[in-house]
Amino acid sequence: MRTMYDALNPLNIPDDVEMAASYDDGSNEPPQNWAKRFPATTRIVVIAREPADNRGDVLDAGDNGVTGEELLSWVRLRRANGYAYPTGYCNLSEYEGYRAIFDAAKEPQPLWWVADYSGSPHEIPGAIAVQYIDYVALKTGYDLSLVADYWPGIDPAPIPAMENDQMLIVDVPEQGIWLLSGSLYCHIDTPAVVEALVAAGVKRATIDVAMHETLRAASTTPA
Repeated sequence: MRTMYDALNPLNIPDDVEMAASYDDGSNEPPQNWAKRFPATTRIVVIAREPADNRGDVLDAGDNGVTGEELLSWVRLRRANGYAYPTGYCNLSEYEGYRAIFDAAKEPQPLWWVADYSGSPHEIPGAIAVQYIDYVALKTGYDLSLVADYWPGIDPAPIPAMENDQMLIVDVPEQGIWLLSGSLYCHIDTPAVVEALVAAGVKRATIDVAMHETLRAASTTPA
């Protein structure tokens, strides 16, 4: 589990956090490109306020005037436009009622981020994240949430487990093509090598820079 910081003004969030969340629309729209102030290793969660907004990872349906039916419509909108893992944010008092709306509509449940201000990190069954303390109690400009180690759509998909003799071609945006084989992780700078590996049936995956740096740090390949 890990900690996520969220704020109406993302400038209130410390620079070196593992996860950060803020808005992309509505009355509290933050500065443009706010996510760029964080390092590549920080996982960014974008929150939408408007149900008609085909953006964002999360729709804020907690004390925001958004109904359960509007949340359902937003989830369908995001899925129809290719985003497979939309998340609903709501208060604990609304959680079961909102889940029932999806069940009644025969729509698969979205992911859930639930606010329950106990003051201590805790989990709620079925929730990917739990906001356990707010900025008022903290006397800061941000809230804190306990988050699962893997949040689909936010974190890169886990690399498939491999036997020692298996290999995986890894594409990294702006970092080129790499080869993963057991504890070895090395750069491939020859297109012919890539073509030969693909022809031999070696699988291929795309990862982000943060996962790339993790693999490099764990690799036994000399730098």
